[in-house]
Amino acid sequence: MVQTRKGTRDFWYQGAVLLYELSDGLELGGELFGNSAKEAGGRSAGALNMGGQWKIRNGYNLLFAAGHSLWGEPTTTVYLGLQILTGGSKKEGSAKGQ
Repeated sequence: MVQTRKGTRDFWYQGAVLLYELSDGLELGGELFGNSAKEAGGRSAGALNMGGQWKIRNGYNLLFAAGHSLWGEPTTTVYLGLQILTGGSKKEGSAKGQ
């Protein structure tokens, strides 16, 4: 990431995700992520989020997550969203010419 503000610096941002399909249409998982110091003399930060995705019906997914910082500035994150998938999906055996 490139910073152009005075007193800032380039920094690393990294993370890892584990997902588990609990049932048909429901995935749960966790995400561990962090970044190096964003400002000269600043501290690194890291957090753990837990959440999932629930398939409401074809083309609609409910996304949800909550988490808290593990180090760095104390923060709590809560996320709820609706994912709407448009086009691009193919049914099995529906390729052209079949």
